[in-house]
Amino acid sequence: MSLDRLWADWRSDYVSHPDTGRTDRGCVLCNLVNAEDDAEALVLERTDHTITVMNLYPYGSGHLMVAPIRHVASFLDLTLWGGASTNSSTRAVANNLVPTGLESATASYSGTFFTPEIAYGWHIQLGDGVVLIPAARLRYVAGWFGGYTETGSMQGLTVGSRTVQDLEERLEAMVSKSGPTPWGAAIEAHATLGVLGLERVGGNNVSSTLIGVPLSFAVPGQSDVFGGYVGTGLDLHVTPSTTVFSSADFTVYSDKSRTGMARGGVRVSF
Repeated sequence: MSLDRLWADWRSDYVSHPDTGRTDRGCVLCNLVNAEDDAEALVLERTDHTITVMNLYPYGSGHLMVAPIRHVASFLDLTLWGGASTNSSTRAVANNLVPTGLESATASYSGTFFTPEIAYGWHIQLGDGVVLIPAARLRYVAGWFGGYTETGSMQGLTVGSRTVQDLEERLEAMVSKSGPTPWGAAIEAHATLGVLGLERVGGNNVSSTLIGVPLSFAVPGQSDVFGGYVGTGLDLHVTPSTTVFSSADFTVYSDKSRTGMARGGVRVSF
């Protein structure tokens, strides 16, 4: 008995160009499970727990694959955010010693921030391209804001620099649905609902000087708050490594503050 090497030269197209003929970037197993035409998807048998399919690029005649219908993929992500800002302000100051009775005080300052985040969650396939993603997130926010001195006013207001440090915990559930676009790219829409807790671990006081008199005042808001948030977004996967994204979210806190944010851009993975 001899053993010959099996050579399937027709697989070379798949190995060289794995994206040929693909119209989406979804899960291969979920696409087979949710296929409407078994003959087109090469599905031979369906059971309560498995699906049997033919290999589009077989090693030999009768090459079959058996896959589970239900699969849950957990993930652990570490994300680093950073950025900088430039701010300017103008305010009217009443002063009876100037001819017009008003002064225009102006100032500008810059800031930077750094935010590491760790997240753990699961991808739970619900069928028809819909995925449920529950996750827990822990985020640390560190910000540095420079001080400034106003010009254009006799008050001579000077505000010192400030460091902001927040610790934030989030529990959320995201639902996403993906599918192909008419021109062949993959698009994904998602919505998020979650709760959060926020602890301010940095100082709450800001030092300043007004008309030569040192002052110190507390920043608004409570040190420990909780809240809830909702968000929505849209991702267009132009290539396997390039995504055009847009998103918006709204958050309500227990100290009666509100925040809203919108983002958009291009994400490149390596």
